[in-house]
Order: sequence, then C-alpha cells, then structure tokens
Amino acid sequence: MENIGVWGDSITYGAGDEESLGWVGRLRRHIEKNSYIEIYNLGISGETSSDLLRRFAIELKSVRPEIILIAIGANDAIFKKGIEQERQVSPDRYKENLRQLFSLAKAASEQVFAVGLTIADDACTQPMPWGKEEKSYKMAILKEYDDALRAVAQEAGVAYIDMWNLLTIQDLADGIHPNAAGYEKMYRKIYEAIEGLLG
Repeated sequence: MENIGVWGDSITYGAGDEESLGWVGRLRRHIEKNSYIEIYNLGISGETSSDLLRRFAIELKSVRPEIILIAIGANDAIFKKGIEQERQVSPDRYKENLRQLFSLAKAASEQVFAVGLTIADDACTQPMPWGKEEKSYKMAILKEYDDALRAVAQEAGVAYIDMWNLLTIQDLADGIHPNAAGYEKMYRKIYEAIEGLLG
C-alpha cells in the first residue's frame, strides 16, 4: 500500500469545480480504481505557505506518504485594497517557507513534487467579489510567485510541474479557481508526471 499526500490551498481542495472533484479528486478516482494507493487531499481554502508550514510536519507524520505533492502560493500573492506592494506573504518569506516545506518533505520521502501556480483573469480578480477585505489576484504577481516556486524547487532538488500555460481564461470558474475543464487538464498533467512511480 502506498500513500500520496497532497498539500495546498483551495485549488488543491477543488473549489470552483461543478463536478466537485478538482484535480486531486480526479487523480484519486483514476488511481484508487486501479491500485491499492490511497490519496489524501490536505488542501485548505485560503491557505498560504506560512499557514501550511504550521501544520505540515505533523500531517506528514500522520499520512506517511511515499509521494508528496505541494501546491501552494496563490494566496501568498494576494494583495488588499489595490496596494500591489503589500502581499499577504512577501516573496522573500514565500521562498523561505518553500525551502522549509521542501526540506521537511524530502526528509519524509524521496518523491516530492511542486505543482506550479495557474493563471488568473485580471478582469475578474481585482478585487475578488467575495469578502470585505478587497482581496485581489493579479496575473503578473502570480507569475512572480510561480517563478519563485520553480527556482526554489530546482534549488531543493524537487520536481516542478509547470501549470502556467496549461489553462486558458475559459478554464476558470471565477477568475482564479479552475472549472471542471481546467481541473481535468491539471489532473492529466499531474498524473503524467507521477505515473511512472505508481507501479
């Protein structure tokens, strides 16, 4: 029996998918149907890399995964009230959080993957329509964080799965979360990256 642990935010959780699966649910449906591997979705809506770091070590011990997927960063890139320079988690803090996350992950498993950030539709995300905090996402800022994720993953010897050019605006449910078609694309790309490890 092998375990796959997936950590991240609302896109990991599957928010926006009218089929209520997300990419992790699609991965689970495919893999668990054909093997004895169990997949744990530990995505939490609104999570930043700082939030994830606070819970990661204890959850690693609980899940004991042979394969680890980390998909975090979109909420780190949030800015409020239109002030782009004031991010929810600064780029430098984000990089340091990733270094710690990857170090913990690699101590637990040799098979660690960083799932890249996806695009946003700037016309729908500045600010987002929900909440009172005027939270905004911007494609250029998300790309900055995705580039940081790629660089730190390479530095740490972690496999990076590029999602940046995978989706189009039509694949988004609300400007930031994928719809069913978007999650299907993500699932296929991620499954392709880990397929060779599944036996």
